[in-house]
Amino acid sequence: MTTTERAAKKLRDILTQKCSDIGLGFRVKNSTDESGHAVFSIEVDKECPGDVVIKSNGVKVLLDKESAAVLGEYELDYLGEPDGGFSLKVQKKPTKPLVEPDTNINCYKR
Repeated sequence: MTTTERAAKKLRDILTQKCSDIGLGFRVKNSTDESGHAVFSIEVDKECPGDVVIKSNGVKVLLDKESAAVLGEYELDYLGEPDGGFSLKVQKKPTKPLVEPDTNINCYKR
């Protein structure tokens, strides 16, 4: 997973507003809603054992292994104002997987 410079700037702004501890990062989680659609969330968090940690454009992104297996080839972007919001899109140049997919993990359980 990578971030665009625009997304990284917005994430740094949020981190500065919410945290005085620069060592924190942004946890990106992949999950599904009640109807089975994929959704993702972003929150300020500390690194946990087993996390996949990515530093992209000066921002630390934290992914659990399950989310890393699903989101590894995506890029996080920020759509800008006035509507704003983050989006995920498949990178034009896929990178090597962040973790090897675990055949026992099903990220789309209902």
